[in-house]
Amino acid sequence: MIKKLIYLIAILFLIVPNAMTFMGPAVGGGGMPPVAGGGTPESLAGSYTTTANVDTSLDIGRPGLFDYSKQSFVLTGSGDVTVTTIYLWVQQNGTCDTNNTRLQVYTGTASTPDTQVENADVSVDPQTFPSSYDWVAFTFGTPITLTLGTMYVLVVTGDAYIESGNRAIWGADGSASPYDAGEARYGTSLTSSDQIGGDFLFDVWGY
Repeated sequence: MIKKLIYLIAILFLIVPNAMTFMGPAVGGGGMPPVAGGGTPESLAGSYTTTANVDTSLDIGRPGLFDYSKQSFVLTGSGDVTVTTIYLWVQQNGTCDTNNTRLQVYTGTASTPDTQVENADVSVDPQTFPSSYDWVAFTFGTPITLTLGTMYVLVVTGDAYIESGNRAIWGADGSASPYDAGEARYGTSLTSSDQIGGDFLFDVWGY
């Protein structure tokens, strides 16, 4: 009887750790970032994550053309939320420049961003981007606070462009207004208002 009990305990120790390895947050496989262990943080309603419809992109930070790439959004609900990470659907073609890709969050609209949200400024080396589209995490050093139901703007800058074969790109759905709660714009300044006719993919995580 004691031997059987010891055997069962040993089996449990082998099974449980392996099961737990599948519960933590991770990014990969070209799909949605899996739900974080414990349910917090999690992907927030109001993100736009339809990867199957990506049919266009913009070169991140390409001088004189795409210096600023912007996507406005509204998270669903009411009250405040703590945001820890924003994922962008990006890739590196060839070997892009080493200038960091910078993500900031502003109040306002895509054509007229207003005020930067406190602590909403994070950079990632684009040479760490995957060679095919995937979710890349931009994690804030200090979590930021956003108000549900309020419009904000993702502003992406940083010259990662060398030439057409060596660049970093942000994937977008080029169909007509696929994301009803916001819009994508780009240009050479923060207030440029050129439109791509679709929406960039992004996923806001918080609790």
